[in-house]
Amino acid sequence: MGSRCLRNQWVGTRDRYRRARGFFGKWIKKIAVLAEGLQHIYSPENLDLADRICQQGALISESPLATKSVSHNFPIRNCVISGISQGILVTEASVKSGALITATFGQEQNREVFAVPGRIGSHPSSGCNQLISRNQAKLFTSATEILEDFLPNIFNKARIQLSFPEPSKQIILLQS
Repeated sequence: MGSRCLRNQWVGTRDRYRRARGFFGKWIKKIAVLAEGLQHIYSPENLDLADRICQQGALISESPLATKSVSHNFPIRNCVISGISQGILVTEASVKSGALITATFGQEQNREVFAVPGRIGSHPSSGCNQLISRNQAKLFTSATEILEDFLPNIFNKARIQLSFPEPSKQIILLQS
């Protein structure tokens, strides 16, 4: 089972993608789910990012090739995101956000939903806090929680050994 990094939006993605690419390297396949058709990638500035994602993963769209980005296609895109995911982690979302739409579809599709709690009264955290308070998402405080849910056999049997034989640091995961 390989890991996948799903993106559900273009805005502000470039810098996050560059940071993630540097951290994860080739370990994780990148997948972008589009609300528009593949011939109309939203914003010309995103064409370079789309090309890089294609080289290391996939662009997915349920829309016909020539479909332009319109608001009623975004919930369809969110349903695709949850449908191809094992689980959903909502890191920050207002009550009326695409991330909450994705989480709702995920629940309907029997996916695990996690949410990062935020400051009470904070608009960008209101959706995550609502998911947690209504028991619609598991409280997320560390990556260990997701590993325990999705990789119980590997997580319980594995031991992580840090090895630094040379100046380059290596992390080796050994299954016992």
